[in-house]
Amino acid sequence: MIQYVHNRKTIWDRQDDLGISSTGGETIAMQGLEPWFVESLTPGDFFTKQVGFARCSDEENYCKKTGRELAKSRMKNMVFTVLTNHKFSVERTLILKDEKDRLYVIKTKANGKKAWLVECE
Repeated sequence: MIQYVHNRKTIWDRQDDLGISSTGGETIAMQGLEPWFVESLTPGDFFTKQVGFARCSDEENYCKKTGRELAKSRMKNMVFTVLTNHKFSVERTLILKDEKDRLYVIKTKANGKKAWLVECE
């Protein structure tokens, strides 16, 4: 299973409202994590998963489909280090750092059926 995150460029319009730009952005593809694996991780642990990136130029219209295809085709192994693994009520939040110092947020629900990539900075 591959999970995707789409980071879009935000803009302010004339009425000072926050919006999403139709151009630019980034798509991240990551090999999925199993909930039982997320539960077992502690700060300082490290593991390898595949991840790929696709960036859209600020001059091009953003397209999720193209971003997914490019990010998936560029997937390669990357080492992740666990920074935190906290459980809040019925949700667990895992923060990872890759070898290029990018941060990833992974969440799971208490039912343990799914872990998903929420954010990447």
